[in-house]
Amino acid sequence: MKYELIKNGVVVNIINWDGEAELNLDGELVLADNQAYALIKNGVVVNIINWDGEAELNLDGELVLADDSAWIGGTYNGSFVARPVEPEPEPTPEQAQKAADKASANAKLKSLGLTDAEIEAITQ
Repeated sequence: MKYELIKNGVVVNIINWDGEAELNLDGELVLADNQAYALIKNGVVVNIINWDGEAELNLDGELVLADDSAWIGGTYNGSFVARPVEPEPEPTPEQAQKAADKASANAKLKSLGLTDAEIEAITQ
């Protein structure tokens, strides 16, 4: 469940807490009024909304309390499937050429007897 950490009347943090683990916090912990809920349709998260859990809603789909793994477009099969890690983008031809030129220059400097530290000092 999401809780707000309140210090001097101001929300300073929002944390997920199971209600059982011991916490050592500087402030008052209050259950957040609105929770994030995922709207699920055919096993896919189609929206995430904040809802107090009581107001009447007329939605097309199943409403499930969201966790940190919930994301719009994500899968729900009894639990949320975390977003996949995005692959590193391929370098542009210009970036690839620049890297090749740098590697070539470093190799030439090493062949002249310069150390890695000396090469770094003159190429920074």
